[in-house]
Amino acid sequence: MAITIGTGLVISGSVSSADVNVIDLSWSGWGRPAIDITTNDSTNAREFVAGALYDPGELAVTVKFDESVASGAALPPMLSNATETWTITPRSGGKAFICDGFVTDLSMGFPHEDANTATWTIKLTSEVTGTWDDA
Repeated sequence: MAITIGTGLVISGSVSSADVNVIDLSWSGWGRPAIDITTNDSTNAREFVAGALYDPGELAVTVKFDESVASGAALPPMLSNATETWTITPRSGGKAFICDGFVTDLSMGFPHEDANTATWTIKLTSEVTGTWDDA
């Protein structure tokens, strides 16, 4: 099994084509609901079935905020309500995860004697596909 490290991670949006310096990307993970089908004639335990639709989760992206970039490269399209296609490539030349999503949250950090940062949350809204499908 090949183990990869996060160095070289790239995230890009179909609308947000800014060149940002990613510090960290966390994915909440996929989730599938458990639907309670328990009825009055169920015995001993509650009964569940798996939901047909999964939730692709959320991305939390932290980048170094460079205020000198005129386009505000570290700032996603917060006010546009735009859903765009996001591509996450874990390392240079690696396989990519592709999913639609929109930005739901933005926070910024201005620490003393450290790099300014911006963190935004992207709610994913479609099936996750990837370049591994092309193989």
